[in-house]
Amino acid sequence: MAYYLHEAITKVLQDSGNVPMTIEAIADAIRQRGLYVKKIGSQVSPWNVGLRAVSDVSKSTAPLFEVLIRLR
Repeated sequence: MAYYLHEAITKVLQDSGNVPMTIEAIADAIRQRGLYVKKIGSQVSPWNVGLRAVSDVSKSTAPLFEVLIRLR
């Protein structure tokens, strides 16, 4: 089943018990499970996941994702 990107991110997080995950791990899980493919046919990248999560915060509605930033 194909999802919108925000739905695929949500599914991966819910299925993992909503534990914090890196954008790389989320993108890997989405690709492995075939949850989302971009309209141009390419696979989702960590950049796509991160951009979607951050853009969600800038909307006027309540954000779906909690975005945390820290130094490595």
